[in-house]
Amino acid sequence: VEGGRVRLRFRGKHGIERRMVLSDRALARTVRQCQTLPGQHLFCWEDQDGTVRPVQSQDVNGWLQQHGHPDISAK
Repeated sequence: VEGGRVRLRFRGKHGIERRMVLSDRALARTVRQCQTLPGQHLFCWEDQDGTVRPVQSQDVNGWLQQHGHPDISAK
């Protein structure tokens, strides 16, 4: 995170490494807040018991299917 920009590097579909820069102050603020959570994963969520859990692909796909279309996936 640099100011209002977020640099991303990740392995995408077919194992292709992707690099992106997003300019969005709200996103940058949210990512900074995520970085303060304990643990080794950047993107985590805290359950009702206060346990911090890593976000996994099935979590994202489940949310997308629940709030979008049953055939949608993060890929």
